[in-house]
Amino acid sequence: MIIGVVGLSHLGLVSSIAFSKKKIKVIAFDKNLKNIIRHNKVISISEPNLDKNLRNNSYLKFSSNYEELKKCHIVYIAGDIPTDNKGNSDYKLIDISINYVLKYIKKETTLVIHSQVRPGFTRKIYSKHKNVYYHVETLIFGKAFDRAFFPERIIIGKCHNGQKIDTKFKQFIKKFNCPLIEMNFESAELAKISINMYLISSITFANYMSGLAKKLDADWANISRALKLDKRIGKLSYLQPNIGISGGNLERDLKSTEMIALNNKYETTFPALLRKLSNEQRNWVFNIVNKKNIKGKLGILGLSYKENTNSIKNSPSCYLVDRLKSKNIVYYDPKVKSYKNIKSLSSPNEVIKSSKVIIFMTNWKIFKKIDYKIINKIFKGDYIIDPYKIIDKDKLKKNIKYFSLW
Repeated sequence: MIIGVVGLSHLGLVSSIAFSKKKIKVIAFDKNLKNIIRHNKVISISEPNLDKNLRNNSYLKFSSNYEELKKCHIVYIAGDIPTDNKGNSDYKLIDISINYVLKYIKKETTLVIHSQVRPGFTRKIYSKHKNVYYHVETLIFGKAFDRAFFPERIIIGKCHNGQKIDTKFKQFIKKFNCPLIEMNFESAELAKISINMYLISSITFANYMSGLAKKLDADWANISRALKLDKRIGKLSYLQPNIGISGGNLERDLKSTEMIALNNKYETTFPALLRKLSNEQRNWVFNIVNKKNIKGKLGILGLSYKENTNSIKNSPSCYLVDRLKSKNIVYYDPKVKSYKNIKSLSSPNEVIKSSKVIIFMTNWKIFKKIDYKIINKIFKGDYIIDPYKIIDKDKLKKNIKYFSLW
């Protein structure tokens, strides 16, 4: 069996490496390989466990020659769908990619849509190629390889519920040794969106209730701990407050839900409210800086939208920088080394030493190791803004004004 994976953005690259580690031959296709992988090392994205699983991997081959698609029994379309900062998806590239692939593959080749699409998309492809499926992806930036290699379950969309999955494709799925859930195309496409909508609801709930707790002088850390011990909620619940949904994927599915509801004359109040509350949360840091009329050099710790990735897609940090419109900003991030005209420094201590205001914007583990004695010694400013409570305010000098979400 040979698997082809077309489109090596984050999803395609991670999937290619994960599939090949199941000891299945994989050919990963992209026309722009020199900007994706070099000397057996991933250069286009930063994701834990990719490079070590790429080294000495005899099952994986990279190619820009689409003639080799003819060798593949199963072909995955796995390019990430571009979105704008409002979550609107652009399907031009995936349409071009699929039409291009269809010129090379055989009628009996299994075509799998793995990219993030709206309900109805795979059904349209079925009119062009009958042996097509939709495989729901549920990767998480910073944990993507582990999620692709050890999925909790695999959700497959097919033409109709009574259809049997192609034999070779089912053999491939069995390699993952996890529950398989089969449904029609539209159900699988909406399942992907539903997962993200549930996460968005959880995040927005945590943001709203933690804000209310702060007004009552209640301790959200203790409240969230109690909630996670409720079996109906669970220990992995998204209950830590943050500064708005980010990264692009959640925003995409929030926008998709609004559009689907609107097109089907269904109530849009729920997704619209989630978007409104998230946008308000996104301005939390800016509002503090603006309301307090904070002056002086701002030092931002963390520019990526979350830890363990170099992605700045819809990053709250970049949004803050753009809104402040100030050149008097420095930052440190372990993975993001440049952004517009702000200066990147070599360490967290360099940022702390040179800034009048410290703003923790990403929950990197390295920031939790910052020595309080050093902060108290070298920080000459008055404000620390720390949405995620990365540091303990009780260990700071008393003259420092400290702000957190809860």
